[in-house]
Amino acid sequence: MKVLPDTGKESIHQFVHETVSEDATIYTDELASYKGTPFEHHWVIHGAKEYVRDDVHTNGIESIWALFRRTYHGTYHHMSPKHLQRYANECSGRLNMRGLNTVDMMAMILQDMEGKKVDYHRLTEGGVAYPDIRNYDRPPRYLKYVGKERRGGSNCLQEHQ
Repeated sequence: MKVLPDTGKESIHQFVHETVSEDATIYTDELASYKGTPFEHHWVIHGAKEYVRDDVHTNGIESIWALFRRTYHGTYHHMSPKHLQRYANECSGRLNMRGLNTVDMMAMILQDMEGKKVDYHRLTEGGVAYPDIRNYDRPPRYLKYVGKERRGGSNCLQEHQ
């Protein structure tokens, strides 16, 4: 899971190019920004109430978004744009460890924490706490979840000033 600066075609195509293997097939909704990637691409049209067509659906990513929203509403109630990638990483980590028992999960978390720290200045002052969100030209005042009904069928976080 990676926080992108926007849902524009350039950002999405760069992300896909950097992370998707050459022989992959991409399954998305109808957001125009996905079109034109150099991969086999199938999509469903949520705006026409099409959610599944044969093997084409977005149920996997929709489940991840549902978990992320529940984390936001149920645990944090606010996510700082500066640390948004950290929240996304935590959500991804929990998804990746969901099959482990508690002892193994805690051991893995402790192992991954070894040698890592965020000093107080980077956490609270200027500067970016996590390198994956350095794409922002200016720090956004907040990010707002914009659901399907406002973005033509695509879930996204949108920057607002």
